[in-house]
Formats: sequence, structure tokens, C-alpha cells
Amino acid sequence: MMIQDKLEYVGRRYGDVKDDLISYDHRYARGYISRRINPKDVVVQLAGGRRYGELYIELPNWNNTRYAHRVYLDVKRGNKNA
Repeated sequence: MMIQDKLEYVGRRYGDVKDDLISYDHRYARGYISRRINPKDVVVQLAGGRRYGELYIELPNWNNTRYAHRVYLDVKRGNKNA
């Protein structure tokens, strides 16, 4: 999928677009994310660097406050928007 197709999801709330996206990988990332945040209110972001062009969200890590749980997302196949 081209990066232009993914740009329509950047900056939108995960709760609004979760039916169009699937998670395929997760990693830990440095940084604190508040545990009070609702996962549906997290904003979808576009990765840079080695994972340039991939969509992700950062969720709180319940085991450690120094790291966040980064979930990488992809657009579902057969989606009318893709």
C-alpha cells in the first residue's frame, strides 16, 4: 500500500478508524503515556526512520512507566477506502 493511501488516517482518533485498520506488530518505545487515557482517543500517527510510512498508536504500558506500548497498524484488505 502506498503512503498516500495511509495519510488519510494520520491525525484521526483510533476509535473512529479502528474498523478500517488491523494491528500486525507491537514494540516498546521510550516515553510515558498516561494510563488514564482511553485507547479509543489515541491519535493515529505516521512512523519515521526505519519504519517510515507505517501507521501506529502508542498505548500505556501497565508494567513499566518508562516505556509505552507501540502498536503498528495496517489498512485492511478489501476496504472501500483503500
